[in-house]
Amino acid sequence: LLARGGVGGYGNPHFLGPDNRSPKFTTRGTEGERISLSLELKLLADVGLVGMPNAGKSMLLKAITGGRARTEVAGYAFTTLNPIVGVTDWRYKQSDATFEDLRFTVADNPGLISQA
Repeated sequence: LLARGGVGGYGNPHFLGPDNRSPKFTTRGTEGERISLSLELKLLADVGLVGMPNAGKSMLLKAITGGRARTEVAGYAFTTLNPIVGVTDWRYKQSDATFEDLRFTVADNPGLISQA
């Protein structure tokens, strides 16, 4: 708990009675605590896949993670409702005798809706 909220006021159900079946007034509650916070944003992924629905974002994530990402791939729009993060490992040849291992995370974001 960072800051305690105030006590709520009385609403319409409190003033409801046999003589007033539809009250139209309330009372204010008390103020809660006010604090200032300095927050740091944590990175969800190194790479984010963004595009229109049915563009193949989930299929691409599944392909580059070797099938380890738990994505749902279907023939209808908006299959991905929440971002899905997968980790991919790449090994590439840096020079004649040395190889470099590269590991990064990829987020499959839900499809964009035009003019939303």
